[in-house]
Amino acid sequence: MGRLKHLIFTASAAILLITVGGGLALTRPAAAQGVTPPQGGRVDSQVLATLAASGSADFVIEMAEQADLSAAYAISDWNERGQYVVDTLKATAERSQKDAIGQLNRQGARFTSYFVSNVIVVRGGNQHALDAVQNLPEVARVRAPVVVRLEPVEELLRRAVEIKLPQAILAGTPAWGLTDTKAPDFWSAFGRQGEGIIVANIDSGVQYDHPALVAAYRCAGGAIPDTACWKDATTTAISTAPYDDNGHGTHTMGTMVGTNVNYYSTTYTIGMAPAADWIACKAFTGAGTGSDPDIIECAQWLLAPGGSAANRPHIINNSWGGEPGSYNNWFLTSVQAWQAAGIFSVFSAGNDGVADTCSEIGSPANYPEAFTVAAHDSSRNIASFSSRGPITFGVMPYTKPNLSAPGVDIISAYKNGGVVSLQGTSMAAPHVSGAVALLWSCNPYLVGNAELTFHLLEKSAGIPQNGGSCGAPASSGGNYTYGNGYLDVYKAGQIGCDLSSALYLPAVLTNKSVPPDPIQNGGFEAGDVTWFESSSFGYDLILNAAEGLPVTPHTGSWASWLGGDNNESAWISQSISIPVGRSILHYWFASGSTDICNYDYFKIFIGVTAVLTETLCDSTETNAWVHRTLDLTAYAGTAQTIEFYIETDFLNFSNVFLDDISFETSTALYGSAVNGYSVPLPVDGSASARLKTSKQD
Repeated sequence: MGRLKHLIFTASAAILLITVGGGLALTRPAAAQGVTPPQGGRVDSQVLATLAASGSADFVIEMAEQADLSAAYAISDWNERGQYVVDTLKATAERSQKDAIGQLNRQGARFTSYFVSNVIVVRGGNQHALDAVQNLPEVARVRAPVVVRLEPVEELLRRAVEIKLPQAILAGTPAWGLTDTKAPDFWSAFGRQGEGIIVANIDSGVQYDHPALVAAYRCAGGAIPDTACWKDATTTAISTAPYDDNGHGTHTMGTMVGTNVNYYSTTYTIGMAPAADWIACKAFTGAGTGSDPDIIECAQWLLAPGGSAANRPHIINNSWGGEPGSYNNWFLTSVQAWQAAGIFSVFSAGNDGVADTCSEIGSPANYPEAFTVAAHDSSRNIASFSSRGPITFGVMPYTKPNLSAPGVDIISAYKNGGVVSLQGTSMAAPHVSGAVALLWSCNPYLVGNAELTFHLLEKSAGIPQNGGSCGAPASSGGNYTYGNGYLDVYKAGQIGCDLSSALYLPAVLTNKSVPPDPIQNGGFEAGDVTWFESSSFGYDLILNAAEGLPVTPHTGSWASWLGGDNNESAWISQSISIPVGRSILHYWFASGSTDICNYDYFKIFIGVTAVLTETLCDSTETNAWVHRTLDLTAYAGTAQTIEFYIETDFLNFSNVFLDDISFETSTALYGSAVNGYSVPLPVDGSASARLKTSKQD
């Protein structure tokens, strides 16, 4: 093909778009000759490599359809809300997995179906099993299992201390982490220690009969069967009572709900919410390793322990993570299902911190729906190991971590009845989980409301003593080292536990939860993650400057480029469930063209219906980023595929650039979906600049 880019200069352009010159009517660089255009890339290369090497492979089949759980946010009854989520997830999985399961059965494959994230995990599948499912229209992609890990406090960070058995439970000295977060002040002021709240962890298990934990085990009295309080996903053997062959899970649970322990002849109170109950799911081995199928099994079980959503926890602590700086949505739908069911999820930021190294927080901790916790020491300095931001998993950068909590020299329970002092963000996260248990125990209006709880914790946080080493977001609070500041549960209680007023938080938020944005990676900062791309000529449609993007994105470093060649049909698409109450599409759009009208077109499809069609030509080009909205309320409550499409004819060129795609509650101009809720941002006209000419290829 080998064309040169056509040059157009529009002197009246209003916003800086072109990095090295030219208008928006650009031609694409020539595609490599003899290369077959990509056909969607449904199968992970790692799966193919393993099959080629050994003849079999474990793989995860992700279905395209995801359940629309938005109606759950309007259900006030706790049990009904949880059951609605479970029933809706099951119905979606049964419908969309039917053909794939039939094909796998015909191939004699070993597999497990999960409804929580609508996936099928195949164990030791062969090429025939893969071929039978990979091209089914219901299948979004086939990937290798993700390896996950407990944060490595045991190997790298644990102090060499003598392990002593706890003595009789006595009134103890609060551990420094409790004092730092002002938990004892909360207990005294509001008379609550987590009563009526159930916490859980996905971890290495919990020693249920540890003296500091046995009283809080929800099934300790025998009235509730252990199957409603404990699951071991690491084995097919029946495990009737919780155990911990690592120690990590017992330690994190102790920080949430533990009573007193004796440590070097001093009695310490270790738990933030010692009156709360606990349940647990073991997804990690004694070596601290795990895989995503085991974690997904735990995520599903925690929605309905023992088969009943009424048994689900209010809060789930996740002191584990993936690769530092990773962007992977494998667990996102599970976290979103928890949130729809009213469950608050807390994640450790990670222990991959290195001085002056940023953007280390990986998935799932970098999800907007995850409340992510950094670690500081008793002098309130950030721990050297604490992973930092910035990260982006959505429309624009948002504050991650969310805040900081004590994570150095944390005394808590341990396996075999022991007590140890550990350090890590694994130790910081359960301080926040326990704090949420306190807040929810004092105010029933907060229960199940992640949006308000996010805001309450962040706005009550103590101001960091410095700005950290990784900068701060321009449009939201805090910085990328400490987050919004230091956890202060007493101050949060002063706002959130005031039952005399219905206004617990600023008027920008209400007590009604807003469903999460169904668009994933709408700002493209994770590359093509979550998006399907198709081009007549095999072009990459989601790019950054290093990959040939010729314009400055609206935000961040990535955008989508459709067009730039003749006789091109190209589109990007994503399977979504359009929520009730959040059905207004927002997107930033820029166009340029050398064509006359009514030959090149831009369209938006919902399913097979074109909900927007417009001609692309020199008289309609924007030559600037413009904000657009589209009311899709007619499709609210339905699972759909949204597609952004361009078609060009044989003469002249047209381009469309897209960025920052999201769904919101109204047509008002919104900024990023900051930590699960949206805040209005003004339009800054002063940021406008003229277009610049580009150079030829």
